Amino acid sequence: MSVKPLNVSYLKDYLKSKPYLTQHFDKIELEKIQVKVNILSNKINLNLGQISFKNFDKQIKKLVADEITIDILFTDFLNDKISIHALNMSKGEVEVETNKIGTVFNKREIQNLTLLLSAEEKLDFFKKITLQDFKVNVKNLSDNTNIVTEVKNGTITLKNNKPIFNNFLIKNTIYSGIEKKENLKIKSILMSYTENHDYLITIEEVSFKGIENYFNQDYFYFDFVKVKDCKIKFNTKTKKINLRSKIEQNNNLFPLDFDGFLDKNLKLNGQLVGELSETKIFKILNKEKIIGLGLDMKNASNGNANGNFLFNISKNKIENLDFDLRYSLKKFNPISFAFKKDKRIEATLKEFYILGKYENNQVKLLDFTASLKEGRVSAYGNLESLVDKIKFELVFTLHNFVFENFNFQDNLGVLDNYKNIFHNTKIKNILLDNLVLEISNKEGDIVMNSLFCKLKKMDLYFPQDLIVNLESVEMTADDKVLKANSQKIIIKHKTLKNAEFQKTRLSLSYNLKKINNYELSLNSQISSQYKNLRKIAGLYNELQLDEYFFDGLDGILEANINFNAQNKDNKKKFYELKLTGELSDFFTQKEVGSESIPLKLEEFNGSFAVEDNKIKLEGNGILNGSEAKLILDVDEKNSLRAKIISDAKHNSFSFLNNYNFLTQGNSKIEMLVTKEKISDDDWKVLFKSNLFKNEVTIDFLSHQKNSNTNGQMEGEFFFKGLDLLKVKNLQYATDDILLSLDMYFNGSGDISNIDLHQFISANNNFKGNIKFLTSNKKEIKIRGYSFDFKDIPMQKEDNNSTFIKVDIDIDNLLFGENNFGRAICNVDLYDEKIESLSGKLINNSIVHTNFVFREYDKKQNDVIEFIFDDFGLFLKTVGVTDDFSNGKGILTLTLKDDTQEIINGFYDIKSFSIKNASFLARILQLASFTELLEILGNEGIPFSKLSGKFDKKNNVLKVNNTKFEGLSLGATVKGSLNLESKNIDLEGVLVPAYAINSIINKIPVIGDIVTGIEGEGIIGVEYKALGSFENPNYLINPLSLFTPGILRNLFTPTDKKEDTEVNDDAKK
Repeated sequence: MSVKPLNVSYLKDYLKSKPYLTQHFDKIELEKIQVKVNILSNKINLNLGQISFKNFDKQIKKLVADEITIDILFTDFLNDKISIHALNMSKGEVEVETNKIGTVFNKREIQNLTLLLSAEEKLDFFKKITLQDFKVNVKNLSDNTNIVTEVKNGTITLKNNKPIFNNFLIKNTIYSGIEKKENLKIKSILMSYTENHDYLITIEEVSFKGIENYFNQDYFYFDFVKVKDCKIKFNTKTKKINLRSKIEQNNNLFPLDFDGFLDKNLKLNGQLVGELSETKIFKILNKEKIIGLGLDMKNASNGNANGNFLFNISKNKIENLDFDLRYSLKKFNPISFAFKKDKRIEATLKEFYILGKYENNQVKLLDFTASLKEGRVSAYGNLESLVDKIKFELVFTLHNFVFENFNFQDNLGVLDNYKNIFHNTKIKNILLDNLVLEISNKEGDIVMNSLFCKLKKMDLYFPQDLIVNLESVEMTADDKVLKANSQKIIIKHKTLKNAEFQKTRLSLSYNLKKINNYELSLNSQISSQYKNLRKIAGLYNELQLDEYFFDGLDGILEANINFNAQNKDNKKKFYELKLTGELSDFFTQKEVGSESIPLKLEEFNGSFAVEDNKIKLEGNGILNGSEAKLILDVDEKNSLRAKIISDAKHNSFSFLNNYNFLTQGNSKIEMLVTKEKISDDDWKVLFKSNLFKNEVTIDFLSHQKNSNTNGQMEGEFFFKGLDLLKVKNLQYATDDILLSLDMYFNGSGDISNIDLHQFISANNNFKGNIKFLTSNKKEIKIRGYSFDFKDIPMQKEDNNSTFIKVDIDIDNLLFGENNFGRAICNVDLYDEKIESLSGKLINNSIVHTNFVFREYDKKQNDVIEFIFDDFGLFLKTVGVTDDFSNGKGILTLTLKDDTQEIINGFYDIKSFSIKNASFLARILQLASFTELLEILGNEGIPFSKLSGKFDKKNNVLKVNNTKFEGLSLGATVKGSLNLESKNIDLEGVLVPAYAINSIINKIPVIGDIVTGIEGEGIIGVEYKALGSFENPNYLINPLSLFTPGILRNLFTPTDKKEDTEVNDDAKK
């Protein structure tokens, strides 16, 4: 049974009078009230029509409904106990305004909104509320955001004095953010209540647009995201939440599940689990930020991601994140990683797998594996401060990795200080068996904490066509030390033979912040051709290895190398190299440039060592065609000393050209080669030689030594490059000569000067100097003890015309056995002939003789004149006799034109005396001139004049017309002296009282008759001297004493005289 609606508008006053209504509503407006009674359903329905609640709350600005009905139980109404069973609102609208961010989700505001339902009286008053076609609009004035939603239908009931929301259908909810753009849109929410306080909520779709404004965009970029098929289970008692949904991204759906709860402060806690399936994950990454980290995916961002992630949420905040992701591409695509501003490593990617955890702004990378075209890469570690400056500690592993091209300078700019070496250096064909690298970044710098590497092979391509092949390399390193071992290193060059290093060990200590601070240790075994190794080292001047090499050598070198280097700010830069090894078949190259090498080494085999900047070498080989032992040392100052011991052939010194004085035989020789600096051009050779078996010829000294006679030679040869500059302290000694001199050479290799320190040979004992002014002009200076003009040691060396100027100041001027005493003279010779001569002979500072050469034309022969100031002193000085005293005069020697040999002479001496002359004494004794003999033995017999001449032919001197004139004695001499056999054949007349005889002799006609030949006188004794110079036989004719001179000449021929022979030996 039902009753048609009745107008009961009078109830308005009743409703307005109820305090539990008016305390929340300042004003209630009702137009009219209609009632509908259904007795069968025990329900009275009051239709309040259109109602508007104003000022319901400070934040709820509007609450309007087009139709509101109230259901009252009919039985309660009959018992005058009015109890509202249900409140039905349809086609209504609610407006809420707030200045607080997140007001709608604030606990206090939720409590205020439910205060009406939470009060006991209200709960008794309202048993059920139904909503239909109700719009809700929430405005946040602080950030100008707005939420609009539409409730299609829904029911709120009470159970145990608590509201239950059931069968709610919300069509659309739109969240508008900044600039009134729609950022969040929820489509079709269905909420129902089940037993045990559980709510089931189904959301058809949630759309996120412009969500990047509400997420940190450092690494992710969201433009539009949809959540579909969202199912939520919420328990109001336990506050547990279970969510199942799917996220649509780039037309792909992947599940997203949440299991958690709301705590007493309505904070969300739980786990959010997602699954990726064929997802374009890199579409939501901030590419610029990723590139800023150094990673450039290029075309590799088109791949698909599959995997899982799990968010742990605590009190509305993400506490940590677990992720498990596999990323795949259809084909290999290039990627690159920049570890410095302009330094990149490039690779080619097809797939990677990543497993990790995010917590407290840190990412813990549990596993990362990438499949590259070059090989497989694995990594694990930690990343911190993802929002600010990123910090990380990572361990990378490379397996079976291949690098085809790697530019050393572009990719590893840490070696900028050696850019001249490593510029355009490339690594090719790197075959990595395994590599483990632990790195981190501190204060913005990448630090290598540790490294382990196994290389099968690596090729280094340096500029200037140099290639280094490495095989079987093991390497370990950290931020301070790098160690490496290689079984084989081969250095190649297109124009050179290979150099091979075996069992190489490297240790390098360094400071990554100061790359020039390092300590380096290298150990290896090398086998190489020496010339190739030298050229390779010469390609890079920065290595400063030239000082360890010698120009012009080649051969096979095998050595153990120990190299240490250090360069630190607080320590002096140094490096040390230690090598020990063997040299095989070493030899000197025939030419260096265009110059021949003077010391030619062949078939040299030996050992060597380099340590503490010192080089030691010892071995045996063939030096200039002779077997030789070589001992070489280079000290820490790079000074070189090389000792050579050899049984040298005479022609081993042919590089000395005209100054190789050895003509035959072998010599025992020791040479010491020295250089102050290896790099210098200047070097010298100190040699000592036993010349017993050698023939020696020194042309410019006219010296010849026969083999198997004693001989020693030593000296120092000074070179500049390959040019001989000088020979110092050349000492040469044989049985008949002692020589000490210095020789100097010009740029053409010819002698320019000789300093003769000592020359002793036969009668010569002098020093001097020879200047070679031109090829045919010399100046000779002679000083010292003695010089023998008969045995001049310096003779003409060739057939060229030569002009020689000689300056002599000698203590003893000799001519054979004749000693002229101290002499000062100047001689000009042309082709060994005298052109000019002048000088003087000195005894005890007294000049007793002057001599001069007078040159005449072809009609008259040249002569040498001796002018005596003390003829007796001259004879005494030259060792002829000391029986003469005083005397002045002249001796003129006539020279043969072509040979300048003496052919005759003339002498004229005045005012002298003869004392104790054995020759004269013997004749006076035999002639019984007792008084004259006594005078001869005491004060001496004075003479006023000696004159005469001689001729010289074939070593025979013929004396003619020689006269002694004196007051008490006169004499004539004629005959011959054989200078070769040293025999004499002289005769003459002794005339006592020569002054009286000479007066008679001057009487015309009578003088000739009485005295005979001029100079013989009335009284005279004939004599003869025959035999050797030392012990002649004297013959006299006593009958001739009182025979007039003319009769002596006519009647007493020599062969019929009655001679008296007196022999000294017979008398004894």
